[in-house]
Amino acid sequence: MAMGRFVRFLRRVLKPLADVSGVSLYETTAVIAMTAVVAAVAIPMALDRLEDSKVARAASEVLTISGAMNKFFEHTGRWPGEAEIRRAGATSCFLQTGIPSNDQNTGTLLPTVTSLGTPQKPLNASNFIGRPCDGINKDNVLNINSFLVNKPSEADYPNWKGPYMEPIASDPWDRAYIINVLPLIFASSVTDPGAGQTAEAVGPLGYGWVMSVGPDRLLQTELTRAQLVGTSDDVGKNLGARITQSTGGGSAASSTQQ
Repeated sequence: MAMGRFVRFLRRVLKPLADVSGVSLYETTAVIAMTAVVAAVAIPMALDRLEDSKVARAASEVLTISGAMNKFFEHTGRWPGEAEIRRAGATSCFLQTGIPSNDQNTGTLLPTVTSLGTPQKPLNASNFIGRPCDGINKDNVLNINSFLVNKPSEADYPNWKGPYMEPIASDPWDRAYIINVLPLIFASSVTDPGAGQTAEAVGPLGYGWVMSVGPDRLLQTELTRAQLVGTSDDVGKNLGARITQSTGGGSAASSTQQ
């Protein structure tokens, strides 16, 4: 009934156009109907391609960040943010792209952390730096652009030869990339291999990760996992545990002994 009323309304609207153009009302209606069908098919396909391009961009930027971090280490002997994280009384635990903020108008939003219905397994950095680092918030993250794009303290990071990458503010979904640099800075004994993790067991500081939330804007891969959660849409790269000895020390006071 409603469809019949719509068709009659459409005919009244299109009749003047048909009279002017010499095209019948039925022909005009058929063209519009075919256009609607094409749009119904094409628009979702275009949106899917747009989302795929965002995922590809995120994967590329993840590799850019991880490569820049390795180059930074080659030159300075320390990882980005290491001096600040080691410093006594510091609150920093992680790195992120952009300026940390809870307001998108003033900075880059941190990702929402979830774990697909199971409790997130927190890190435990207390024995290493005197603070747990068991959550990600705007008070315990540092802007990685301050190290890879802008020149940091020469005393803390000698032989800096950057910039190592172009500035990155956020991922394609307007959330910060999160970088867990703790396992690269501190040697952590293997204490919790976890289910199914036989090739490389995980220590209390988890794995070094560069991670993006993916299309759902939720970070679902715990930092203690060796691989991205298969049922999530997270985009990231596992940097492993520390494979090269950090120079440590420098002008930053270390709160723990390695």
